Amino acid sequence: MYLFTMKRYILILIFSISVFFLFSQGGQLKDDLKYAQVIHVDLIERSVDTWSFDVTLTHNDTGWDHYADQWVIINSETDEVLGTRVLAHPHVNEQPFTRSISNIIIDESVRHLEIRAKCTLHDYSGKSVLIDMDRPVGKDYNISFLD
Repeated sequence: MYLFTMKRYILILIFSISVFFLFSQGGQLKDDLKYAQVIHVDLIERSVDTWSFDVTLTHNDTGWDHYADQWVIINSETDEVLGTRVLAHPHVNEQPFTRSISNIIIDESVRHLEIRAKCTLHDYSGKSVLIDMDRPVGKDYNISFLD
């Protein structure tokens, strides 16, 4: 009997740990398309400390009641918002989609950025992209420089 009870507790513990790692940010699955997901970012330095961002998102926009409505550029070290791109309408039949923002000033001292997307119902609960400004190519991003 003891061995049966112990196995049951171990299975419950393994299940609990698995659920913990699958879920994030208040118990929401980060890769579920009901949350706005950032899937790729291209950064281009246009002039000294002045950048353009091309951000590709995906989300299961259903119409005006539920759609990806913005994305932000955040200094990961200070949580300062460096830029915001408002998405003015749903993209129900255009998934994934890319939108841009230009003339974003990023001081050369900033080493890490995070690009987060938001939807009208679930705020910033989806997958974001982390950018290391010291690495021109990373997971889900590319950095380039105009000469």
